[in-house]
Amino acid sequence: MKTSHRRIALLTGASLSALGVTALGIASPATAAPHDALAAPTTNSGTSTTASPIDLCTIGAATADCFMGVYVTNDGATTALVNSTATGWVRQNLTDGTVELTIDNPAANSAEIGAIATASGAATQTANATISSVAIRQTGSATTGDGVLNINNGGTLLIDALANATASTGNANANASVQGGIWQTLTVAADADGTVNLTNAGTLTIEAVANAHAPSGTANAIATLDTAIFQGAFVNGDGNAVTNLTNTGTIHEAASANATGSSALASANLTTGIWQSASVTGAGDATNNLTNSPTGVINITAAAHATGCRRS
Repeated sequence: MKTSHRRIALLTGASLSALGVTALGIASPATAAPHDALAAPTTNSGTSTTASPIDLCTIGAATADCFMGVYVTNDGATTALVNSTATGWVRQNLTDGTVELTIDNPAANSAEIGAIATASGAATQTANATISSVAIRQTGSATTGDGVLNINNGGTLLIDALANATASTGNANANASVQGGIWQTLTVAADADGTVNLTNAGTLTIEAVANAHAPSGTANAIATLDTAIFQGAFVNGDGNAVTNLTNTGTIHEAASANATGSSALASANLTTGIWQSASVTGAGDATNNLTNSPTGVINITAAAHATGCRRS
């Protein structure tokens, strides 16, 4: 039996060579997102399918802006929750003798799976934005032969929970959480091979962003990103289990919390950036590969900024 694991997070004192990442930097501000072109409130569904291949912007065809998720604004308490395919999850699942599944986001695409909450007004404002139980989940079970899972991003793919709270006279509370960005899990039951591939040639951003502004009150901002990318390949028998993450573009993974007020608290937590796991119960090899090309950039950051100014 062979088992291989790789988990990359924010590790104090870890070297880039030890992480297998050749470029690691500070996450850049996000460019215009598909939800920017929409009017709130908006809820656009994702999908649950066995079809392959699928194009993310074909799923998002209900809007020309290729947004899947929940976008809400309010004066007071505001909640955007992505917790089902009806609210934006993308699920591709297949159990068969042999399995090959593919999700594509081609170079011309700009796609978003988002929970966007904005609360703005005079009194206390609270914005909660959550993507629950993984935005994109690809699952395969091969019962008699080989299995292959593929996710290809050549365009711009944004998975985000964005909470903005602004209170002109009261308190502001912003909470943003992404409970899994992209998960690929493959199980091979027979003596065969299992391969899981994630290829990024474009810009892939997975982030939780909380912004709270209360010039006359207390501002609290909390951002949490839990396991941005997971790849698992598991062979129950003889064969080879392989996970491959190949990056020639840019991958941003970030938890960002910003609070300004008469008093302010900001907290940003990122538990795991990239997690790869492979195992073989019989004869064969279990291998995890992370390949970042000389032109590739991988940013994994957690940043919290709080500014408080008590006025007498």
